[in-house]
Amino acid sequence: MIFIMQEKLHIYIDESGDTGIKFEKGSSEFFVISIVIVSSKDLSELNKNLEEIRDGLLFKSKEIKFSKILFKHKIIFFKSIRRLNFIAYAFIFNKNFCKQYKYIDYLTQPLKELSLSNNSAESIITIDGKDKKMFSNNDIKMIKNLTRIKTKIIFCDSKKSILIQLSDMLAGLIHAVYKNKNGYFETLNLLQHKIKITFLR
Repeated sequence: MIFIMQEKLHIYIDESGDTGIKFEKGSSEFFVISIVIVSSKDLSELNKNLEEIRDGLLFKSKEIKFSKILFKHKIIFFKSIRRLNFIAYAFIFNKNFCKQYKYIDYLTQPLKELSLSNNSAESIITIDGKDKKMFSNNDIKMIKNLTRIKTKIIFCDSKKSILIQLSDMLAGLIHAVYKNKNGYFETLNLLQHKIKITFLR
C-alpha cells in the first residue's frame, strides 16, 4: 500500500508486555509496540470489515483482545485480516538491553522511524485510553514534533475502537512469537506482507 502526500493518515498505537525491568517479579522480557496505519479513504471500509470479522466470531459489540480470546479465534481473526487495507509496524524491545523505564521512552524511537517513512500531509494518532495517564503535556508536544507533520493525538477507550483492538491483536501476536509460544510463528508468516517488524535494543 502506498500513501500519497495529500492523504490524511490514521495511526493506531497499542502495546504488549510491560515497561518494568524487575524480571524476577514477573516483568516481561520483551515489550512490543504495534502501529497500525490506514488512509482516510480506506478507514470506513476497514472499520466495517473488522466489525464483521468480530461479529462473525460472536463477539458482537465486545472488545477483541489478544490476551482474552481463545487460540482458535485468534487464528480465524488473523487469517481474515490478510487482505484488508492497512499496514502495520511492530517494534520489539528486549528489555535485558534497554535503559528505558517509561512508555514514552519506548515510543520515541518508533515514532522517529515512522516520521522518516511518512509522506502524508496530516495524521491523527490514536492511543489506547488506558495509557493516557502515562503521558504528560510535554510528552504530547514531543510526539507532535517527532512526526514532523500536522498531527492530532487522541486517547480512546479500546472498547470503542476496533482499530486499537487490531493493534492490540498484532502486538500480542508478535509478543507471543518472541516468547516462543506454540502455533503463532506460522500465523505471523501469514501476515508478513502486512507488518514491518523492527527489533530494537
